Amino acid sequence: MEKQNDIENQPVSTLLWKLALPSILAQMVNMAYSIIDRMFLGRVENVGSNVLAGLGVTVPIITIITAFAHLIGSGGAPLAAIAMGKKSYRESEKILGNCFILLVMFSIILTIVFEWLGASMLSLVGADQTTLPYAKAYLNIYIFGTIFVMLSMGLTPFLITQGFNKVSMRNTLIGAILNIILDPVFIFGFHMGISGAALATVISQGVTAFLVIHFLMGRQTKLHLRMELLNMELIRRIFGLGISVFFMNITNSLVQTILYKQIGIFGNSKYVAALSIMITLDQFVFLPLAGLGEGAQPIISYSFGEGNLPRLKEAVRLLVVITDVLAIVGVFIVELFPHILFRIFTVDSDVIEIGVYGVRIFVAGRLVSGNQLALQEVFRSIGYSKAAMFNAMMRKLILLIPLALVLPTIGNLGCKGIYLAECLADIFAAITAIIVYLVLKSTIYEHAERNSIHGI
Repeated sequence: MEKQNDIENQPVSTLLWKLALPSILAQMVNMAYSIIDRMFLGRVENVGSNVLAGLGVTVPIITIITAFAHLIGSGGAPLAAIAMGKKSYRESEKILGNCFILLVMFSIILTIVFEWLGASMLSLVGADQTTLPYAKAYLNIYIFGTIFVMLSMGLTPFLITQGFNKVSMRNTLIGAILNIILDPVFIFGFHMGISGAALATVISQGVTAFLVIHFLMGRQTKLHLRMELLNMELIRRIFGLGISVFFMNITNSLVQTILYKQIGIFGNSKYVAALSIMITLDQFVFLPLAGLGEGAQPIISYSFGEGNLPRLKEAVRLLVVITDVLAIVGVFIVELFPHILFRIFTVDSDVIEIGVYGVRIFVAGRLVSGNQLALQEVFRSIGYSKAAMFNAMMRKLILLIPLALVLPTIGNLGCKGIYLAECLADIFAAITAIIVYLVLKSTIYEHAERNSIHGI
């Protein structure tokens, strides 16, 4: 009970940092998979920028895989935390067991679908004759590791929601270090190129998945992974809460497809390579915010389920404030040192020049997007799936996609219009999220008070 009592009784500010720091570090380490691949592949002699572009156009398809992992993990983990807040531990384990079975089922389905349609989807995303061979070589290996990606990403939230953030970080760190070791061995030592990067990633994700499952079946965890009969009511609730995060990822895939298509129309393969790096740097700003949200989720979910209104209010306030601060710091790092950051990934001077100009516009809206990301996490953590879904739709579907299609055609904006679309979508989505929260605020706290178990 020690970990559970931490979530229930420790001061919110202390607990938030204890839970969030490992989550933030885990998110940054997880990002290392993408950074490491690009660092090594960008230095492949004579074809580095083409390989980067090929790797970039696989991202929308890989995002679909992670979307299904997050559908299950992000839907199930808050429900498990809310159930623990109500002292319904057996229900929490049923949720975990159902999520495990769903992750395995979706892994099998996605592997079959992408093996069958992968090449066609790459062409749809925007791969051309220059980038398609590299994209196919990467994806053909990566899709056979789908089950590892699904299990590691989908089950890790169940560690975090119990307070085992350090375990989550350790698992991710082991996978990332293994990837660092295997990448140069396969890419250069065995002369496998981009296929070697895919194989290194698959092996590393497999090790991470094994570690997560081993922990959830061990003695230390509060929730134990057991085989459960699928329960349609639980599945409905898991999907209902996870759909907002799923939608965010699916729309990410759609947005990335449109961005790569548009950049290919108004630019060339060097612009595609630069965009691939811009998206990675944008993740550098975004992922610490996501890690903070993961750290706050158990506190918010448990306090909401318990009906502890003061802890709930304090957790929400701290999450919003700290998220805003982290967003500002991340943006300023990218804005001040873009040349240094781009040289980490490529030695191509054209790609660096294109990227340094574009990324300063591309990430500027993240200065205020911390509000949207924090409030999105609040809605998800307390089970307000409709509000979470609306905020997910607002940034990507309602704002970013139309802006990315229209702005490049106005005047001579071209590629600059694509960068502006990302910036403006962040700004207006943040404003919308604040308005939605203010409208729902009193309802949320009234709902929490009804959950109160004090004195029972």
